[in-house]
Order: sequence, then structure tokens, then C-alpha cells
Amino acid sequence: MKRLRMLKTKLLNSNPSFSKRRMIVFAVLFAVIGGFFLYRTFAAGPLVASLEAEQMSLPSGGSIITDTYASSGKAVRLRGSGVIQGIVSLPSSLSSYSLVAKATKCHGKWPSMRVELSGVQLISTTVSSSGWTTYSASSNAASGNRNVYISYTGGSACTTDLYLDVSRFYGVSVGTPAPTISLSATPTSVSAGSPSTLTWNSTNATSCSASGAWSGAQPTSGSVSTGALNTTSTYTLSCSGSGGSANASTTVTVTAATPPPPPPPPSSAFFYSASSFWNLPIPSTATIDPNSSAMVQSLLGSANSSAGTPIAVKSYSVAAYYADANTPRTTVSFTTNYNGGATKFLNVPIPANAVPANGTDAHMLIIDKSTNCEYDFWKAAKSSTGAWSAGVANALLKTETGTFIKPAIPTRGSSFALGGGLILPSEMAAGVINHALVFSMDAQYVKGGGPVLPSYTSDGQSTAAGTIPEGARVRLNPALDLNSLGLNSWQKIIAKAMQTYGMYLGDRGGGLTLYALDPKSDIFSNITYPWGDVTYAYMPPSLYGNMQVMTLGPQQSQSYSIVQPPAVCGSTLQ
Repeated sequence: MKRLRMLKTKLLNSNPSFSKRRMIVFAVLFAVIGGFFLYRTFAAGPLVASLEAEQMSLPSGGSIITDTYASSGKAVRLRGSGVIQGIVSLPSSLSSYSLVAKATKCHGKWPSMRVELSGVQLISTTVSSSGWTTYSASSNAASGNRNVYISYTGGSACTTDLYLDVSRFYGVSVGTPAPTISLSATPTSVSAGSPSTLTWNSTNATSCSASGAWSGAQPTSGSVSTGALNTTSTYTLSCSGSGGSANASTTVTVTAATPPPPPPPPSSAFFYSASSFWNLPIPSTATIDPNSSAMVQSLLGSANSSAGTPIAVKSYSVAAYYADANTPRTTVSFTTNYNGGATKFLNVPIPANAVPANGTDAHMLIIDKSTNCEYDFWKAAKSSTGAWSAGVANALLKTETGTFIKPAIPTRGSSFALGGGLILPSEMAAGVINHALVFSMDAQYVKGGGPVLPSYTSDGQSTAAGTIPEGARVRLNPALDLNSLGLNSWQKIIAKAMQTYGMYLGDRGGGLTLYALDPKSDIFSNITYPWGDVTYAYMPPSLYGNMQVMTLGPQQSQSYSIVQPPAVCGSTLQ
């Protein structure tokens, strides 16, 4: 601007004949070029603050007017000369400033204004437009409270009017951030033939693609199994967004496969195969569930009885009988709709002396020695005419694992067969139990949401914290000295089995209960127990405070439908 003024003066002084027309052309050029500098715009960042002129302190002669085209419908009119001031709070540093103003001229003269922000000049110009015009300037003012001063001067021959609308303050533009990626493998080292799981998350990304040991488009976050791995593999993920792209990699190391452990020794257990989960001791490498302490509190809650925790012997236990090739076969009618649509069980061998266990569960078990088939019954009943019925009945091979495989329908809340976990008189006489036990708990302590393996079914419904799912394996702390607990000889036999094999949660019922074979059964002759002729024997409730819940697997989904018994059994669900 200074150079333009010097050029104008030089031309006028050096050429007296400089024509009026040339002077007009020069004036237009001066106005256009000068306007470019005075009213140039600046790349505005985000608006961080604004200050309406009517919010500022007005000098004498200043007034607030109504103006439809002003930002808030109001503006300030200033006449003559003076200073208007205000305070603005800046939440962040600035990149630019703008002021909306207009004026009226008098005798061809326009008013001038000067804007300062905390003593730093931003704008000094003549306001030469009668329409609202934005005047801008760059600024690097820091955040905080800042004083705004707008000084103005009218014409000398007459009074001009300056109108102010709003000051706007713009922050520094922030560019779009670049994507970030986190990619991990769990575990990072596996044996040959085992999988790992890849998990990843990204930010500021719109698409991702895989390379290395995997390929193809991937979501911006997710989890996926690698499948069985036989060589060390590196996985790379690339993600892009408007801010750029990023890469991440993770490696899964594959080690030589661990040789399988030797097969377990033959089991002397009466029920099920030697490799059944019932008949295998808890390995020394087994781990305790992280939530074990809370679940043990549920055990104690269900075991809370001054008499002790019962062992069902002559009521709510299981009565078991032998059948053979000569045993008459009959039809068992179903009395509930829990059988997957079946209404009867055809060609079932039931000996004449069979009587269900006492109690509303009326459990009964038949072992056909000619086929090795085990028949389980819930709510078994024989009418006065000799016809048999049951709430649920099913069959499996006694030589298998001792659980009904999904979706077969069991006679307990869990899928465990009725022979599983029973305390037998022969074991008590021998002084050792070579299998896991089975127990039930109050419904309030049995977790809903499905069983954990080795059970495929559950009737648990509780949503309370610390509850235990059916299928869970619990043991007595193996480091515990049984001689320190004041147990009698037969209680020590059971406690030792709890330490070595543990016990599985198989059902819900009235308090924490273990199960012994009903003495009226005929699969053993002259059945007697060391606790005598009682309906219930008792274990001390304090024992259960020393329990440990073994690490649980995920809860399983459930389904029920008709699954025919093994063909060798010769029986049919219909």
C-alpha cells in the first residue's frame, strides 16, 4: 500500500499535465489492489469464539440498533471517534480473526477503524462499504481471556457512521489423524497342529486387508482363528483411512507337538469305561478356575446345615437292577412332554422285582447284562396292573463314557447317566472309591445359561454371581491333611475320592447332596454300608470350605430331540 501511494505521488509531481482521466483510472486501480490487501481472506480453522458488538462496552455516542441482516439481529452504530472494547475467552490458540462492519460516508469520506487484540494490532483500514463486509486478519493469539479494542475515526468535515456486527475468532485446523492398528495372537506359541487366535483393533481406518500367512479384506476390528498351524507364521494387517495408512504384524511360533500322555491304567470302577471322565483322576497339571473362591461360597451356602451335608441313601437316590436275555420286555409310557416328542419307550427289559427309589424323582436304573445297555428312568412308576410309566427314560451303553450325548434326553438336569458318581457298597467295603462323585445343589446356586462339558444339558436357571454351572468339576484341596478334619473312617474314604477324582455337579435339588446306591438294589448282594441302616448319611459341612472349582470351559448351547438308543439294546423311542 505504501508503495502504491508513493507511485501516485511521484506521478502527480513529475507530470503536471497528468490528466484527470488518468487520475481516475489510477484511483480505480489503487482501490482494487488496495482492497485485495485490506479485505483478503484467510484460511479459517474451526470457530472457537465470537463476540457480538452489542456485548462490548459502548463509548459516548454509541448505540445498539436493530438490523435484520446482522448476525444476532442487532448491531452497534458508532458516530464520530472513540473506542469500543470487550473481553473474549479463547479456549485455544488462534489462526485468524474476522470482523463484520459497514459504514456511511459523509462528503465522500469513510470512517476508519483499528482492531487490537490484547495490544496486538490485527486490522487497520478504512471501512468503505455501506453493506455488511467481513474484514479478516491472521492471528496467533494464545488461549485465555483477551481484551478486544476497536478504535474508530470519522470524517473531519462532517460526522460519519460506523456499524459493527460480530467479531469471530478461529482456531488452528487439525488434520485428519492417521490410522492406528493393534494386532495380537493368543497364544503366540503353539504346538504343531494347534491353532492360535488373532485379535485386532484399529482407529481412523475405513478398510483393512490381510497379507502374509492370511489374506483378503478384513473388518476394521475383529477376531479369527488361524486354524491348525504346522509352521511358524507371520500375519500382517494393513488399514487405511482419510488420514493415511498403517501396518501391524504378529508372529505365531510353532513348536514340535508334545507326545500324547500314556493311556490311563485300567479302572476298577463298576460303571463306564476306564477312559470315562468319571474314572480318571484329576491330573497334577489341572488348574483352578479364577472364579473358584466365589463359587465355593455357593457350595457353602448350599451346604449350610447343622446336621451336615446329606448322602442320599434310601430316598432320592438311584435304585439299580439287573436284567438279562430272559427278562420280559415291556412298553414304558411317558407322562411328561420332556421326551422330544416321543410318547413311549418300546421293548424295555424290566425285572419283576424292580422298584424305583423313594422320593419324587423316583430314579431307577436297569443294567441288561446280555447287551451291556443301561436304562435310566426319572419318575418311574408301576401301576396296579403292572404297566410301567416314566417322566423321562433313555438308554446308553454301560461300557461308554456315562453321559448322554447332545441332543439325547437324559434323566437328570445334566446329561450324566444315573450310574455316574454313585457311592457303591463294594467301594466302601474295600476302603477306596476309584471314580468321581456326583452332587446336586439348591436351584439358587445352579447357574443358568447352559452346562459346561462333559455335560451337554443343564436345568440351572440362576443369574446370580458365583453360581456354578452343571458339568463343573469340584475337588477337595489335595494338600489338605484328612486326619486334621475329625472325619470318621468312612468319611475319609469319601473325602479321599473328592481329593483324587473330585465331584461333578449333576442336578439341582434341595441342598448340597451326594448320592449312594439305594440298598434295595439287586446289582450287589447283601448291601450294607458303614453308616448303618439310615435314609441319609452325612458329611461335615465345614469340608466344603476347602473345595476348589477346576477351570471351567465355555457354557454350551442345549437342544433336545429323540436319539434312538444303541441298536444292540433292541429298544425304541416312539
